[in-house]
Amino acid sequence: PGPRQPIHQGPAGPALADLGPGTHRVLLEVEDVVGQIRDRAFTVVVEEAPDDPAVYGLESPPPHGGGRAVAVTGPTDTVRVSHAGFPITGKGEAFYTPYSWHVARGRRPTDRQPELTPVGTTVELVPHAFPLRDRIEVTLELPPGIDAQGVGIYSWQGEKDGWSFEGADVVPGGLRTGIRNLERLALFRDEVAPRIGILHPRESVGEGERPRLEARIEEEGSGVSWRTLTLSLDGEEIIAEWDPDAGVLRGHPRGPLPVGRHRLTVRALDRAGNEADASITFTVR
Repeated sequence: PGPRQPIHQGPAGPALADLGPGTHRVLLEVEDVVGQIRDRAFTVVVEEAPDDPAVYGLESPPPHGGGRAVAVTGPTDTVRVSHAGFPITGKGEAFYTPYSWHVARGRRPTDRQPELTPVGTTVELVPHAFPLRDRIEVTLELPPGIDAQGVGIYSWQGEKDGWSFEGADVVPGGLRTGIRNLERLALFRDEVAPRIGILHPRESVGEGERPRLEARIEEEGSGVSWRTLTLSLDGEEIIAEWDPDAGVLRGHPRGPLPVGRHRLTVRALDRAGNEADASITFTVR
């Protein structure tokens, strides 16, 4: 009621209003395409932030349960949060507008995903999918007695896409990565190498032909990148094109191959450091 403040709509649905310190009565009105209107009134209390630091705890408990609620203010101060073993660092300008968010430790992941083994519990940065202007750094500690080999930080992308690899920079006591949205995060270990199946060429190729060189690469853990896929012909790496949708690596020889036997080798390294290779010998007649 009263003067209407500008509302910023994020891709995941949260609405933000630039409200000053104090108590504000908010009326939310929603109208569908046929003109039906629903409304709901509620009160928002905006606490005045101290000049320094740029992050402060809220007195009232967060609405999502246990954990810590923090509010980000100021465009230039460095944001540093340390709670239950997962420090978060970033610059104030990483956030589009001052707002409150919530950090909490969740349960051990129960969502089954091939090739991934959970290490510890989840970390909830709420509201989920809240967009950031710039990356913030998140560090997750490793449980006692767990080494970092093959372990990475993953974010939950929903039932369809499951857990997605974010990063695995090793720092004292844990792993660190940068994120661009508030996420559900967890540590997983990937100890399974990619699977490679060479599709082409066949056992023999006609003289003067430029052979098709293709291999299918399957990876359901940390994933692969074109930077870590190589295709070599007779010991020399050649130009290769990665099609992530089809899961196919295609090689492009510069021209027809000389008559005789040739060896094609494909190597794949996933983001967790697991490596695989496959080779085939064929003849140009």
